[in-house]
Amino acid sequence: MIGPIVKSGDHPAALAAVCLVAGIWLGAWSVSGGRLGLALAALCGLLLAAGRAEPSTRIRRAAFLILWTCLGFASGRLRIASPGDEARQAVASLDAGSLSAVRVEGVLEDFWTGAPPRARTRLRAERLRAE
Repeated sequence: MIGPIVKSGDHPAALAAVCLVAGIWLGAWSVSGGRLGLALAALCGLLLAAGRAEPSTRIRRAAFLILWTCLGFASGRLRIASPGDEARQAVASLDAGSLSAVRVEGVLEDFWTGAPPRARTRLRAERLRAE
């Protein structure tokens, strides 16, 4: 669907959107590299903003694609993967042998889906206590 638009080259925002989404997907599954992605995006941004010493069209296109992919990667890593890692570490730090229950308190962020006993929702956790 988006292939002909991207191939025409007349719509750089479509190509940027594809790179951004791909970067977010990769960043959400990564285990490190959020800051490195931001640094690479900054370097590509500086290359694109270069004044008189203009690089070739191929280099500018590659920098454009890398810029949007790196911004998406950093966003996916820092906004999706990092909070998940923190939650896993908090639960793993609890002593499972002495626990009878774990209490999570927070605010619901979404509607319930599914039927009990497998109903699901999103919770913005504020406290985690072992009882």
